Amino acid sequence: MPDRRRDTNQLKVHWSRLSKTINEFNGYWVSVSRMNKSGYSDDQLMDAAQHMYQKKIASLSHWFIGGGF
Repeated sequence: MPDRRRDTNQLKVHWSRLSKTINEFNGYWVSVSRMNKSGYSDDQLMDAAQHMYQKKIASLSHWFIGGGF
């Protein structure tokens, strides 16, 4: 399937399904990263955010592995 291409409408539908959940997790990430946790690495902060939002992030972890924040 590497040659499969999506049209614009398919991408909009895909994004609309995921954007609310991604934005919700981003809220947890922002709140955790704003806490003054001296000595915490980004990985530890990500673990804390995932812990706060564990149910929904399990199915979306591939979106965050690239460090897109």
